[in-house]
Amino acid sequence: MTTLTANSSHQQISVVAAISTFIKRLGHSFEQSNTAHNEAFLAEARDLSDLEHRIRHIDRSNIQNEAWLRGF
Repeated sequence: MTTLTANSSHQQISVVAAISTFIKRLGHSFEQSNTAHNEAFLAEARDLSDLEHRIRHIDRSNIQNEAWLRGF
């Protein structure tokens, strides 16, 4: 009975570790995608004024996202 419990416990830890790794990879992938999107958005700026406007837009959206995440 003890061996069965130890194996079950080990399997649960392995599943949790696998889920944790998956979530970390998913988050990393999202960050890379978001960065690429922001860089492309900034690269489309027509002039310095437009670039500054786009930077402020990204900053505002980041602040809103951080506030939303803190709500959890």
